[in-house]
Amino acid sequence: MASNISPLKNAFACAVLFLLSASKYACGCYKSIISFGDSLADTGNLLYLESTSSNEKPPSGFLPYGETFFHHPTGRFSDGRLIIDFIAQDMGLPFVPPFHGEGNVSRRNYRKGVNFAVGGSTALEDSFFAKIGVKIPYANVSLAAQLSWFKEFLSTICHKPSNYDNAAMSIYLSLDKYGFTKGTLTACCGGEGPFNVSLTVHCGASGSTTCEDPSKYVS
Repeated sequence: MASNISPLKNAFACAVLFLLSASKYACGCYKSIISFGDSLADTGNLLYLESTSSNEKPPSGFLPYGETFFHHPTGRFSDGRLIIDFIAQDMGLPFVPPFHGEGNVSRRNYRKGVNFAVGGSTALEDSFFAKIGVKIPYANVSLAAQLSWFKEFLSTICHKPSNYDNAAMSIYLSLDKYGFTKGTLTACCGGEGPFNVSLTVHCGASGSTTCEDPSKYVS
């Protein structure tokens, strides 16, 4: 009996099966995540650096940061997990540990990944901003500094780093789909102004305000 399925539908079905199998194979290829960036990816580097250099914790070291998932501040600039945390979980990997943390660096286990991101970091160094008259209000760990840390451990890295930019962008472009009904610019917790952001009044500090439902805010 002749099939009623057209060649075009057959080709489409084959393509879908190929993409599904390729997706599973791709996830299985990655054994670790190497992360660079700023507060969008920092899982605790700034908290450790600030606490050890000045004995003062950054805002991410205080509630309400970390209150909804970890139930305590972890150094993440979020009430819960970051994009990089969701990617790690989806790939079956542990949360990516910060490069700077407690204990001897040589004894830490980075076989599943390491995070060099530091909250407030810029891609360019301070010297560039100084030339154009822009003052960075916080200690800046530029991308160049993060790459220098990465080179220290280059000989121990066997797998390609993971990229989370596309995953983050998909959320920004489909806010309602993911439940972020308050937009991308307004912060849930912060100081003053139209976007609830202030360089002088940080989240959790006296005078700051916190929204009722953090899950509706991207920031």
